[in-house]
Amino acid sequence: MKQKQIIDIAKKTLSIEIKGLKSLSSTFNQNFFKAISTLYGTKGMIIITGVGKSAHIGNKIAATLTSTGTPSFFIHATEASHGDLGNIKKNDCIIAISNSGETTELINIINYSKRFSIPLISITSNPKSILSKKSTHSIIYKKPLEACPLNLAPTTSTTISLVIGDCIAVALLKIKGFKINQFKKFHPGGNLGKDLIQIIDIMHKGKDLPLSLHSEKMSSSLLTMTKKGFGCLGVVNKNKILIGIITDGDLRRNMNNNLLKKTASEIMTKKPIFIEGKKDKLEVECSLKWSANYSEDVYPYTNNIFQKDGGTHLLGFRSALTRVINKYANEQNLLKKNKLSISGDDIKEGLTCVLSVKIPDPKFSSQTKDKLVSSEVRNVVESIINEKLSVWFDQNPSVAKIILAKVVQAALARDVARKARENVRRKGALELTGLPGKLADCQNSKQEGTELFIVEGDSAGGSAKQGRNRENQAVLPLRGKILNTYTSNNGTKKNGNGNDIKTKTLAKLISSNEIVTLINALGLDPKQEEIELKDLRYGKIIIMTDADVDGSHIRALLLTFFNNKPFNKLIEQGHVFLAQPPLFKINKGSKGIYIKDDKELENYILKNSKELSKIKKGSKDFEKKLQDEKSKISIQRFKGLGEMNPDELWNTTLNPETRTLLKVEYSKDLKKDIDLIHTLMGNDVSLRKDFIVSNAINVQNLDI
Repeated sequence: MKQKQIIDIAKKTLSIEIKGLKSLSSTFNQNFFKAISTLYGTKGMIIITGVGKSAHIGNKIAATLTSTGTPSFFIHATEASHGDLGNIKKNDCIIAISNSGETTELINIINYSKRFSIPLISITSNPKSILSKKSTHSIIYKKPLEACPLNLAPTTSTTISLVIGDCIAVALLKIKGFKINQFKKFHPGGNLGKDLIQIIDIMHKGKDLPLSLHSEKMSSSLLTMTKKGFGCLGVVNKNKILIGIITDGDLRRNMNNNLLKKTASEIMTKKPIFIEGKKDKLEVECSLKWSANYSEDVYPYTNNIFQKDGGTHLLGFRSALTRVINKYANEQNLLKKNKLSISGDDIKEGLTCVLSVKIPDPKFSSQTKDKLVSSEVRNVVESIINEKLSVWFDQNPSVAKIILAKVVQAALARDVARKARENVRRKGALELTGLPGKLADCQNSKQEGTELFIVEGDSAGGSAKQGRNRENQAVLPLRGKILNTYTSNNGTKKNGNGNDIKTKTLAKLISSNEIVTLINALGLDPKQEEIELKDLRYGKIIIMTDADVDGSHIRALLLTFFNNKPFNKLIEQGHVFLAQPPLFKINKGSKGIYIKDDKELENYILKNSKELSKIKKGSKDFEKKLQDEKSKISIQRFKGLGEMNPDELWNTTLNPETRTLLKVEYSKDLKKDIDLIHTLMGNDVSLRKDFIVSNAINVQNLDI
């Protein structure tokens, strides 16, 4: 598609959803008022529930309600039927979300609310639905046109549900008089928490402060420092004015037999490093100090305005600081001696700094002035800091040596940590020291009779883990799409430089966490030219992905991995299978009929419709009648495995008695198979393009 076509699609989608939202005006009526009144009067929790896309919306609504002062949590309707109903108490109130209002998974929750007289509020577009009729109050919105061009995927309807949830949250917020101070309590983390927090919220004052008189002996001062538990001590004069500070670093530097006999004024740090300078109408002031801590605290200001995101003045400072420290480290021969290099992170460890610049007409990245972007500032700050700090180091060699020793210590620690990480990663990837964390292993440790299901995502993994036979079935959820591992040269062939191509291939394999996780789960060693099948932990390796395009892609990527040497031996020996989960469920009372795909659904309807069997297949009348017959029956489409509850997944896909598995095998024409894999998964784009062009005419029901 061309750019304009894509943009037009986006604009049309937006227009459809806006139209759906505009229709909401009539929704906010007496029923909405009654629902809000009931929610406001709830003494317990607000329970949000739903299935599929409505479940995702419900999760968000619950989070919004909780953060705005209305205690709430989400319960998936499917999980409710398997024990989570016990979390709903008599004083609670339930909000159920369903566009159709006929979602079968909600029946148990509806019955439960009636049984224990728990208020039930529904959000639906169908006033005649079971959900609406059984609700205490029903918030009805006009059934919208879905933005999905097929009018199938919940799009506009989910947006409407989300907005209704926001309206409920804001209405309750206003009624309860929820203030910013209360909001702050619920949002202490992240940037929002930082913006809301005040100095008074975190400061210590009064008797909490560890203070010592300047003339007090350290034997007494240490007791005060220990009692208060801050790891530092403020030193005051007789007028109780702060004149210095004692940190654990000061104690270490003065650790000798005379420490306890010295006064606090003899040990304290009287003042930090202070630098000031002026150049090209720009004034720079900088105060810095290193402590025994590991964090960096740098506060950059421009014209007395704090920049939380830094800017050019901070870049200039850090550049100059790194240059000066490295210069002195080289002069002391510390780098060659310890065979290491000093990074900016090593220098920043334990650094506290206040940097202030004053400049006419400063430029910032936004109106909030969170970041300085005046380009001329960097060079001026860098020049002044470099010059003045070098002079200070020359004039204070004893302190300079202490600072350098701390920086070198940080660099050595970083180097040791890096080597340890590399060791752990290599060991974890190649030595197979343990099983991956997401693997739900089976109880049987023998290869014979055991099965490993490789599933797409945590959602499907959750249903599979609950529905499986724990005795002999293991489940491994994968995160996203795995690496395309195809290579045409994965043997031991040498290239022009004498490098082993297999080594390069192996390096690419273990660079992917998902590939390493899979190899670990299988119990195989990728370093071997030929894998030992006796080491294989499972008799059957079953790829179980969603029935959509993404699922097909993941399945192709996994099969590509198993096609590579040495893992192709698993295919040759008949260990790799494809699961065949159903795409549809036809609801008939309490029972359901599971249908594999669209073709099988059409055959089912054709078999059970006398009128349809009389019409020529493929004609316009046939297609029209087919759609009419579909509308008469309750059809549930499983887009993803996560939409199936554990029992459904067991009965259709996991149970050896009822499931269908496809065994992955090479055809008799092995060369043809290899050529096709090379075309579809290889690096040559032109081959793939030719294939698409040649086969495009045969494509039906293209998913775009």
